[in-house]
Amino acid sequence: MANINRGISNREEEYLRHGEIEEKPQFETLSHGVLELNVPEKDLLRVLDMKQRESEDFFDNKLNLGKRRKKNNDYWRGKQIDYGMFHRWQVPYVDNVIYRDVETILPIAVSKVPDIIVSPASEDPEKIKRAKALQSVLDFTVKQRHVRQVLRKATRHSLLDFIFVIKARWDKLKQSFVFEAIQPDKLILDHTAMRTDFGMSSEAFDFIGEWIEEPLKVVISKFPNKKQEILDRTAGGVKQENARQMANKIRYQEIWFTWHDDNGIPTEALLWRYKDLILDKMRNPYWDYEGQERAVAIDPITGNPIKQTIQFNHFDMPKKPYIIMNYQYTGVSGPIDDTTPVEQALPLQDVVNKRGRQITELADKANPKKIISAEFISKEDAVDITDDPGETIVGEGSVRDGFTYVPGIPPNPVLFQDLVSNRLEIDNIIGAHATTRGERVPEESGIARQITREGDFGRIDDMVLSLIEPAADEMANWMVHFMKVFGTQEHFAQVLGEAGKTEFVEFDRDSIDDGLNITVKASTVDKTERRATATQLASAGSIDPLSLMEDLDAKNPIERAKRMIAFQSDPSGASYMQLILGDQQGAQTLQDNAAQQAPEGGAAPAGGIAPPTQAPPTEVTPPGLEGV
Repeated sequence: MANINRGISNREEEYLRHGEIEEKPQFETLSHGVLELNVPEKDLLRVLDMKQRESEDFFDNKLNLGKRRKKNNDYWRGKQIDYGMFHRWQVPYVDNVIYRDVETILPIAVSKVPDIIVSPASEDPEKIKRAKALQSVLDFTVKQRHVRQVLRKATRHSLLDFIFVIKARWDKLKQSFVFEAIQPDKLILDHTAMRTDFGMSSEAFDFIGEWIEEPLKVVISKFPNKKQEILDRTAGGVKQENARQMANKIRYQEIWFTWHDDNGIPTEALLWRYKDLILDKMRNPYWDYEGQERAVAIDPITGNPIKQTIQFNHFDMPKKPYIIMNYQYTGVSGPIDDTTPVEQALPLQDVVNKRGRQITELADKANPKKIISAEFISKEDAVDITDDPGETIVGEGSVRDGFTYVPGIPPNPVLFQDLVSNRLEIDNIIGAHATTRGERVPEESGIARQITREGDFGRIDDMVLSLIEPAADEMANWMVHFMKVFGTQEHFAQVLGEAGKTEFVEFDRDSIDDGLNITVKASTVDKTERRATATQLASAGSIDPLSLMEDLDAKNPIERAKRMIAFQSDPSGASYMQLILGDQQGAQTLQDNAAQQAPEGGAAPAGGIAPPTQAPPTEVTPPGLEGV
């Protein structure tokens, strides 16, 4: 029996999120020897230290990646100006066009998660049936809200942090797979990796490290054999092990790497390290190394079963559990994007803020200034003069000589034009114009709006094709792999049934055949445009009811299509009453009424339903589409 707690040493306790220590659930586990990694720790540390130093030098010194990421994220958050550079009277003006545009395209990009398609390895009816069941499970899971949130967060990282990263892991407590969008600055990536368009995205990396920050108590509970060595290396040392000290967080590394032996044979492995201490190391735990002995045939001579050890894996070899995607990538910057639309828009954002501040300050100065003679009113009294419409000013001498106004100068229209022009240029770079945001531009024609909208959606579709679709593809493959490796027991999986309701199907790893092909079906067309097209086709009678309901994103499209057909096919309503509402008596009453109202001399059709009255054709909205 394959292991469902693979990669976990025989530790009896685990520190849970709420801070309590509870006994771990007991699962069947592999012997330690199966996952044992026979590599000297000194060699591991020496090689990994060298690779990490080279990687940090490349990203920090050559690419200046840390500062570029910080600037992108600061501008997205609105931290774009240095308040210490302004005089007290100046306005710290910020018009955050970058945030507006980024948060416009993200919901559109993740609004329609691609459909998962599972193709069986053969035309065997049973395999086709199992493939369809698996497809239902995967498609339902990928389209859940939390998966959409992970895709949105990772896509935002791509725009701000130059890389899209999702981590796949098996949660041994929940006995389920989990996907997390990893903050890019917590990753330690192989700078020599050159991602290809074939295979899983993590295959190009010799190592992928991740900084993990957890309370000291949690780390010790995970690696109890290294307790004293961990305490010795903690800053300041831990003497009393009281609750306050054990609650302090420390950072350690989780590193997935490929190790080549003396013959060049690679081994996929995993280790955890704290400073110069290796906490634990093992072969990649997300793999069925032992397999399970199964009878595959019968010996025709002896009649005894012929047994074979079957390994339950979906992938052809162990993989590092990371999904890493690039968008604007040439390979010059290693595994990260060379630039992002946000980085390209930064100089223009500075100009927008500057022009906005100039316009605001000049507008404040446009008010007329009072010029008052000291002989007319004393300085002390002049300070109390306001712009109150009911105010009366009394002075000595001639008003004309003692009091006057100097008109202000309004902002030059060129400043407004430059401000609008730079805002528009940021929209051009990021691909989120006013039309896409749902704003109405008075001077813009309908054709111009359509062209602009299609241009923006074309660019968003390209981002979806480069990031979200391949990521969804890899997520689905990881789901299947986890199901095969850890799904030793039958369990119930949620799917969306034909009636549009959540149903449950029995599932285990025996339900997953070898040789399955898992792909994604593009669904990047804008919902509004798809609905508009479906409505036009329905008005022309050029679309079937089921396709219409699917394009309208109606819940339970099959049932809605049946209702439409029943409603349209019988003007009396008898068929709808009987087939959809299940009211036999009401249906018979409608049939009787239709028969009585039939024209004299005319024959009613079978069932007593009168033929519909012929009327001149008119352009009407198809039934069920009012208000669409």
